[in-house]
Amino acid sequence: MRELEALYDQFGVTRYHSNGIYGQGIKIMVIDTGCKKGGANVHGLAVASLLKPDGNFKGICPESYLELSDVRDPADIPIDLVTNSIKRAIQERFDIISISLGTGDPWGPLQDLILDAESKGIFVFAATGNAGEQGYEYPAACRGAISVASMNSSRTPSAFNTRNDAVVIFAPGEKMRLPTGEHGELQEFTGTSFATPFAAGLASLILSEAKILKKKVNRRDLIDRLRDGQHFGLNCDDHTYVLERTCTNFPAPLPKKEGSYLLGIAILCLLVTFAVLLLK
Repeated sequence: MRELEALYDQFGVTRYHSNGIYGQGIKIMVIDTGCKKGGANVHGLAVASLLKPDGNFKGICPESYLELSDVRDPADIPIDLVTNSIKRAIQERFDIISISLGTGDPWGPLQDLILDAESKGIFVFAATGNAGEQGYEYPAACRGAISVASMNSSRTPSAFNTRNDAVVIFAPGEKMRLPTGEHGELQEFTGTSFATPFAAGLASLILSEAKILKKKVNRRDLIDRLRDGQHFGLNCDDHTYVLERTCTNFPAPLPKKEGSYLLGIAILCLLVTFAVLLLK
């Protein structure tokens, strides 16, 4: 637990807590597997423990409202359960969605939901994946998602990261000792699955402070604050490796809706008419 507290000091969690910011007023939905104690799979419990207290374990944003949405067996995740959870988070106006799972299929409805969430001011954090090579996993690679890769405490990118140009930020994700058992027993976890809630938890603190100060935070503001070395520094010493774009299955731009297209034509016609009148 001391190792995690050192990360809290290093990346700004302690500073926020010292100022009375604990994520109050922020709603977070965690979409994961293994969210029930006593099961063989405790992945979701470990992810959630980074956000909320578990016994004597100190979470990043202990006063945020946290809801776990369990999507069953990690070996066979029904995509409709994931999309239904995202829909509910949108309908119930959650502030943050944290997703520590993924698929190699750039499924259109999933992309549409991520964009819908973004349009409504909901920040979707998703794990970039642990393939250790170049590739894309979704929803992390969806437009509108905040894709999180892992680094160690020295800000070196983790070798297991799935590498791509969709990565937005890095967060600690190596050798995290987290409580998962009935009595708070600690287990060691590694992966982008655990970097993701770390970043989401820090985002909760930023949004909570902004709410108290009655300030608005958009996507660009939030990412800048997360990357800002003075506050957190959720960036690594070498970000260039994620910019090598060799994959071909990155989702194509969504087709423009007919109404938007016609509106654009109408505006263009008006501009041309106005220009002709000026020249007369």
